[in-house]
Amino acid sequence: MEGYGGGIVEVNPKTLEIELTIINPDRLYWDVHSRKNNYSDSKYTGIVAWMDVEDIKRRWPDKADDIQEHMQSSSRHTDFDDKPDNIRWVNFKRNRMMVNQEYYLEKDVWQEVFFCQACILSKKASPYLDDKGEPTNPIEIESSFTSRHGDRYGLVEAMKDPQDEVNKRGSKALHILNVNQTMGEKGAVENVNTMKTEKAKPDGHIELTPGALVDGRFQVVDQTSELVAHLQMMQEAKSEIDDLSIDASLSASASGRSRELEQQDQLVKIGRVFDRHRSWKKRIYRQMWCRMKQFWDEEKWVRVTDEEDAAEFVGLNQPVTLGQLMQEHAEETGEEIPPEMLQDPRMNQVVEVRNNVKELDMDIILDEAPNYINLQHEIFATVMEGARTSGQPIPLDVMLDLMPSVPNKRQILDKLKGDEQAQEQQAAQDQEAADLQKRDAEAEIESKEAKAYKDVQDGKAQEIENQAVQLGLMDLVNG
Repeated sequence: MEGYGGGIVEVNPKTLEIELTIINPDRLYWDVHSRKNNYSDSKYTGIVAWMDVEDIKRRWPDKADDIQEHMQSSSRHTDFDDKPDNIRWVNFKRNRMMVNQEYYLEKDVWQEVFFCQACILSKKASPYLDDKGEPTNPIEIESSFTSRHGDRYGLVEAMKDPQDEVNKRGSKALHILNVNQTMGEKGAVENVNTMKTEKAKPDGHIELTPGALVDGRFQVVDQTSELVAHLQMMQEAKSEIDDLSIDASLSASASGRSRELEQQDQLVKIGRVFDRHRSWKKRIYRQMWCRMKQFWDEEKWVRVTDEEDAAEFVGLNQPVTLGQLMQEHAEETGEEIPPEMLQDPRMNQVVEVRNNVKELDMDIILDEAPNYINLQHEIFATVMEGARTSGQPIPLDVMLDLMPSVPNKRQILDKLKGDEQAQEQQAAQDQEAADLQKRDAEAEIESKEAKAYKDVQDGKAQEIENQAVQLGLMDLVNG
């Protein structure tokens, strides 16, 4: 809407956390002679803030008397508020003052100054440094477009004239629909004013002299052609607005490669705005990195989110003692450190700092993320079509992993894995029971076979004994 915006990258003095504060457009000002979209040619930029007088005195106690004198000497107004465009510095009703935080160049060095209408609260070199260690301006601003006069404007500016035409044509069309003109010869109606009054009524009745309608002496003016012309021109103005904006039907989520190409074609219309927004973000990230190099001098651990399920931490400004170095060397070489050496106090001496932020540099690369949901839909449809054509079944966990927009997908997959493990354990137990039952059955069969064999052998022995008795050879057999 406004066509410009910005933010300031500061550091919380208590926690040393880097903070990006987005500045409202009506609280931002800059060098009126600046012409570049990134404001790199601006000699100064500033932020307007309204503060309670007591807060101002508490923050700048050495200026308390000047602030009080300024409050008493300022003129009073009855039609003011906290908006700086009224060019009033004091709100007597709420006991507030307008304070500006400005960064400006003085002899090629960026200065930071806080001031009210007639009082400089503080002035010093900017406390924030750039890559080269020089004071810098922590405010980053970007505008969509800049006119030859230096006015900043956005995409909406080009839509104002077509929108005015739409409003005008709509108003004219509505007027034509509500008002009709008449014409007729003198004497077609007895009283023209009475005729107009009756015609304006929803249930009015117009009396004409005999024959006025037959010979065409009285008729209502046909304004259909004029109405159609206004509606047509209004539609053309609407089409012009549509050409300047993104098609609403394409901005919604949709699947399909052709749909994605159509969306890219629509985004070309505002590609310059996105390019400048990316440039602003990159400068913001560079400002953040400069704040890290300047203020992060203690050990700090940062989480890196390369993989979804893997948590990785990187240590910055890690102090390494002599004992740690010797221990690492011993682990690499397999040597042992004498116990008396480990008791040496010098082992606790810090000999180096790893990942020292002040000695590092960073490449900041911004990549445009694809429409992930649409891409997942496309991949899932392709895989399913390939599986249907080949007749190859797809495991349920693979299907779930490819399905887009499934809530609690990770919990479902974990539950499936748990169910599979339970099924595998149950199958192993069932197999073990079946093997045991098989072994019992085999043992029983072997026992029966042994018993049967023994019975056969006993039967044969008894038969031999009976034959010996019959032949009188029993004594010989026993001997």
